[in-house]
Amino acid sequence: MIAHVMVVLSTDEAAALAAVCQRIKMYAQFSAYAKMFAQAGWVSVAGSSEEELNTLAQTLMISGNQTTVRSRVEALLESGLDELLLQLVSIADEAHEREELLQVVGSLPITIA
Repeated sequence: MIAHVMVVLSTDEAAALAAVCQRIKMYAQFSAYAKMFAQAGWVSVAGSSEEELNTLAQTLMISGNQTTVRSRVEALLESGLDELLLQLVSIADEAHEREELLQVVGSLPITIA
């Protein structure tokens, strides 16, 4: 199984949620993503209420400081996923946040099957 999660390296939960909601709205404009969301049970992201969009965003994102993000990523990896795609969603300083995410990824234990 493959999972794709958006990562926001910030403890500002409202800003993280807003940024991920904005990204989801952008993706929902493309038919391939709209179809993917529908297949996952999110029938109409474009027509969703703010509450539904927030729920979807919270489902698709990891936010917090490096320790929190690392813990959540480890839990996902331990859940039996074959692959995990981490997508940075920047809300302040993209270069710094990218470096933080790379530090998180670099600190993960490597398992070679």
